[in-house]
Amino acid sequence: MPRITIVPVSGLGNRMRVVASAVKVAGDMNVPVRVVWQPAWDCRAGFDDLFQPLSFANVSLCRGNFMDTPATKDNLLLPMLLRKTCYQAEYRCFRPSETVSLQSLIGRGHSFYMDTCYALCNYSHELFRECFRLRPELERQVEDTVSGFSSRTLGVHIRRSDNKLAIKYSPLAAFRQRIDALLDSGEVEQLFLSTDDDRVRDFFRKTYGRLLMTRRVVLDRNALQGIRDAVIDLWCLSHTGRLLGSYYSSFSETAAELSDIPFEVITESLSS
Repeated sequence: MPRITIVPVSGLGNRMRVVASAVKVAGDMNVPVRVVWQPAWDCRAGFDDLFQPLSFANVSLCRGNFMDTPATKDNLLLPMLLRKTCYQAEYRCFRPSETVSLQSLIGRGHSFYMDTCYALCNYSHELFRECFRLRPELERQVEDTVSGFSSRTLGVHIRRSDNKLAIKYSPLAAFRQRIDALLDSGEVEQLFLSTDDDRVRDFFRKTYGRLLMTRRVVLDRNALQGIRDAVIDLWCLSHTGRLLGSYYSSFSETAAELSDIPFEVITESLSS
């Protein structure tokens, strides 16, 4: 039986998409797939730090070991050299295309290793939600927060930090303009804000006052508590009535995927 290992990389939202798509392909093709979720600087949490175990017959998920680590200059490409003893092929930073897909690679019948931050196929939102069930202690924190929500609670996710495209194309002024329009029309009555920038949080507190709901969080994604806080915010956003998100942010899109709520990316012109 071919050995297939898939390693999700990058941030939380990207990893979740990789896992869900790997589950879909493994089920559709009835092949065993090993998924390795390793904590790293951009997501300092294991799958089991955030979620309950996967329960799909063809998929195993673990933290793996050094041999499962993506090859980089920092590790002198040593994991890739070790993998040559048990895999026939390796696909680094794999991105599916019309000519090469996970399904076509599996169809070749050989053992391979793959690291990727991309969804490997289309999948239903129902499957996505089935893959990711929060740990009970995180679910309780979500429930405590969303107990104050209504159908007219607006979720707002503003990505800053190192995301230059989100900063450039989703400026605060554009968010404020859209939020004010929704408040003036009566379509929303309160806001829940998730952001990775304390200055944005302070701006919203001064601007919207008692209309604003937000959580005190650790913003460092290189800390376990930072990722736990991020996943709680993600689920809280998914419980709002509609969502405004940032350009080039998988986090915003993931929140919408969790509950099928109306989702709008706030952007200024992309031509500049």
